[in-house]
Amino acid sequence: MKKITLISLFFAIFLMFQQSFAAVTITTASNTSISADKASNATSPAYTTLGNIVIKEGANADFSVVTNGQLILTAPSGWIFNSAVTPTITAQGGPGTTNITVNSTGITSSALTINITVSNTNKTDTITISGLQVQASEGGNPGVSVNITKTAGSPDVVIAGVTNGTTNFGTLSQTVGTMSKLVVTFPGQTFTDASTSAASGNSGTVTNQTSSTSFNITSLTATDQFFNVVTSYSGAKTISYSGPSNATTSPSYTTSVSFTNGISTTTLATTLKKAETTTITASDGSITGPASSNLTVNPESISSFSFSNIGTQTDGTAFNITITAKDAEGNTATGFTGTAD
Repeated sequence: MKKITLISLFFAIFLMFQQSFAAVTITTASNTSISADKASNATSPAYTTLGNIVIKEGANADFSVVTNGQLILTAPSGWIFNSAVTPTITAQGGPGTTNITVNSTGITSSALTINITVSNTNKTDTITISGLQVQASEGGNPGVSVNITKTAGSPDVVIAGVTNGTTNFGTLSQTVGTMSKLVVTFPGQTFTDASTSAASGNSGTVTNQTSSTSFNITSLTATDQFFNVVTSYSGAKTISYSGPSNATTSPSYTTSVSFTNGISTTTLATTLKKAETTTITASDGSITGPASSNLTVNPESISSFSFSNIGTQTDGTAFNITITAKDAEGNTATGFTGTAD
């Protein structure tokens, strides 16, 4: 009799010890690396359906008994849930039926709330969350990984091994979108790939250039629609340019350009001949533009004078002519002031 009692006591202590150190096993969401081209501020935004999130008891009491408890999963900073599509929640137990009843499910852009009742702790139960859809709120911030976590409910569903605000139910990250821009950066400008689309791209005041005087375009940068640099764009490319007008002769550009990690490494010597305010658009044959910032090309120094068409005049009658200072490309030499013979 004493032997049976000791065995029973030992078994009870063993169960207590096992439950004290048990914890659920969490299968985190898959399909979590998502293109920036699907972000809320993208040209064609779209939600992505995550793979199943599974919470499985390691011991019978990993889900504490609760009536109408709230199991809340929260979207991490920079991400939203699709509030128009409610995920499917299933509970399974073994052996036989489950101790968990799913009472209701609610979804907002920031939280998934699952109302459940855990009636007992005599079975090993599993909760599966299917069809949760997510979207990044800003496409200009790829490469940052953040986690879906649990927030305390009221009353809270207490789960062994799960810490509110810490335990990971799925790591979300963005990848750079498809290349769609070949960005021209001029002297005086700086290209920045910032954490938002609005803060990315060229900044600074473009330095004016002079007709027929060579200057170097600062860089060409391959980016997606949010100005995220497409680092896979590398190697030798043939680049064409458009925008500036011809003067007496055509403008000249550097057309054989090498790229490393999405940024040009070749010196981009450029000579524009027409005095004007213009833009330059670069193309590799498949990707074109966008047009650059405005660039002012000033005329070079005076090379000659031109005279207005005086037509037929009458002997002894005064008439006016217009004399215009010109540079070598036929641009008006606006900087010329003075008297000429």
